[in-house]
Amino acid sequence: MTTNPKTAILIFANSSAREARLKPFVNAEAVFSTLNSEIISKVKKTNLPYFIVDEHEQIGRTFGERFANAIQGIYNKGYDTVISVGNDTPQLKTSQILKANTQVSEDNFVLGPSQNGGFYLLALHQSNFDFETFVKLPWQTSKIRKRFVSSFKNDKKQILLKSLKDLNTVLDLSYFLTCFGSLSKQLQLSILQSLNNIRIYITDVICNTSQFIPDFGFNKGSPTLA
Repeated sequence: MTTNPKTAILIFANSSAREARLKPFVNAEAVFSTLNSEIISKVKKTNLPYFIVDEHEQIGRTFGERFANAIQGIYNKGYDTVISVGNDTPQLKTSQILKANTQVSEDNFVLGPSQNGGFYLLALHQSNFDFETFVKLPWQTSKIRKRFVSSFKNDKKQILLKSLKDLNTVLDLSYFLTCFGSLSKQLQLSILQSLNNIRIYITDVICNTSQFIPDFGFNKGSPTLA
């Protein structure tokens, strides 16, 4: 497949250590270490130039400023189009990144919608990027995708990829247990280890806490601990 030489991929993602602090479920660092390795591998297979911008390279006080500066930085390197991806969408495929590359143009933009109201992929031509508008969008909220789309002029077409789920919480880990066939063996092992550690932790807390809770004879509901 012929790719656009003026397109570059931005991997906008924190290090696994940083992700473990922001999303503090048990074994989070190992899970995101695997996810970081996998997104780099998927991006490399596109044969497009790519840049990794983690918390050490990000510039700005807010998420919007950091994201906008990262995108602008790639345009400043001479690329016309940026395809941005993160590290928290395990089911993202190389083929979807390549599809975004063939579909994005000055007349449209491509989004990979997340099921939480955001997006896991953004392909945007430089002519459609307005720094100030970008910074002011409600990033990291469920409103971001709708507000992002509405910020464009009516003549810009939105192209959507398949909707996918992000991995951010313990509940998300449980969800991905049901779709192991679409995950790598290494990620499967990391998720299973995390869930097993969580079960052990919860069991330990319950056992230890029960020593300090007096038995009031309650037959339903949970007593409130002071």
